[in-house]
Amino acid sequence: MTIGRRDTSGYPRIVSNPIRRQSARLQTIAPPPGRRERKKVQTRQALSAAARELFARNGFEHTTVQEIADVADVSERTFFRYFDSKEDLLLPDLVKFFDAVADALRDRPVTESPLAAIHAATLDAVRMALRPGSLIPSIPGAQGSTPGIDRGLVKAFTAWEDRLAELLAQRALGAEPTLEASIVRLHADVTARVAISALRASMITARTRIAQGQASTADIPGLLGRAFAIAQAGCPQPAP
Repeated sequence: MTIGRRDTSGYPRIVSNPIRRQSARLQTIAPPPGRRERKKVQTRQALSAAARELFARNGFEHTTVQEIADVADVSERTFFRYFDSKEDLLLPDLVKFFDAVADALRDRPVTESPLAAIHAATLDAVRMALRPGSLIPSIPGAQGSTPGIDRGLVKAFTAWEDRLAELLAQRALGAEPTLEASIVRLHADVTARVAISALRASMITARTRIAQGQASTADIPGLLGRAFAIAQAGCPQPAP
């Protein structure tokens, strides 16, 4: 900007400089990614696509890193430049899944019971996750057959339990601010862990039944509903 002649108030008048305004706007525009960055994005996408194909065809446990690298047309060494393990390919989709549950839970009416609200929110997210391209059906319920699967997925589910409990506590206090915070948190912690157990159990059951040819991914919402019904009923003995 430049200083023009004084106005009637006696103070210098500030005149906007269009050239400097244009220069400032140009400086705020991020430059397009270079060839090297684009190649990295393409390689990561190719590895994820290869994993989806192989996990769907062979199952997570029966797919090797070398097979994923071969389908993506890269070396195994290149794979490990992008991911620490094949398990890491699952975690981004799992985080997106949990984010979708959180968003749906915020939209549920506060008059709905906590478990019913979580079930409805999770069901919405499951239906989205079953669309083509998602790796969610490949996740072994945080109880895989190798220690590596257990460590990473248990950590992700544990973090989600804490986040879910916080959302439930906020929901309860928002509906009734006079409640004692520590007791509200106790209820929220218990409810969150029961809900996560129902989700994990339904995932494990679904994977087992699908592997045995007794079910398909289309049966996952029904199994989820049954798991939450068991939890809401106080875990009764199964009916004949």
